[in-house]
Amino acid sequence: MRVWDVDPSLLCKSHLLGEHAEVHGVAAVIKGGRLGYQAHPEVHRWRGKLPALKKRHDALVLELGRRGYRHASPMPMSRGRSEQDVLLATVPEQLALLAAKGCFCLPSGALAAVVRPPKSSKIRRLAPCNEDG
Repeated sequence: MRVWDVDPSLLCKSHLLGEHAEVHGVAAVIKGGRLGYQAHPEVHRWRGKLPALKKRHDALVLELGRRGYRHASPMPMSRGRSEQDVLLATVPEQLALLAAKGCFCLPSGALAAVVRPPKSSKIRRLAPCNEDG
């Protein structure tokens, strides 16, 4: 389970589609629909921040549309904080993880489009998940 913190335009097709599914999965766990992932670090970092998760979802949907996909799974508005200030890995670390996957993520010259985390002294890092994603 992984929700990246990089610009969706940097993601290959597999990671873009996969993350879209994961965002819905995280929301379902937080809303109580799935119990199996309650302790997952990715779920913990989005608790109380469903509006921020919706923002990420909407950014993914824009990129999906740009690539010609039709989107049919809207995410409803929820209460909570609208900014994410917790990262499992820094953005440069996430970029390195994506680059190491050997897929088509990170087209050359696109690194300038990286979405930076909010300018906040409250950015905390949770322990990384051992799960590959």
